[in-house]
Amino acid sequence: CGKEICCLKEIQVIDIYSKIYIKFSSFQSFINNLVSTIGRRRFRLERRRRTTFTKFTIWSCWLSVTAN
Repeated sequence: CGKEICCLKEIQVIDIYSKIYIKFSSFQSFINNLVSTIGRRRFRLERRRRTTFTKFTIWSCWLSVTAN
C-alpha cells in the first residue's frame, strides 16, 4: 500500500474519532456545566490536548512518508 494512502486513512480514522470525541465531550461539558464551572474549565483543557495529539499524529505520519 502506498504510504500517502495509508497516511490519509490514518488521518480519516483520527478525524472520525475526534468527531465522536467532540460529541461526547460536549455532552460531558453540558453535564459539567450543570454541576459546576470547574467542569467547563477542564473541558477546555481536554480540547486543547486533543488538537495537539491530532497535530502530532499527522506530523509523525508525514515524517514517515517523507523518510521512505
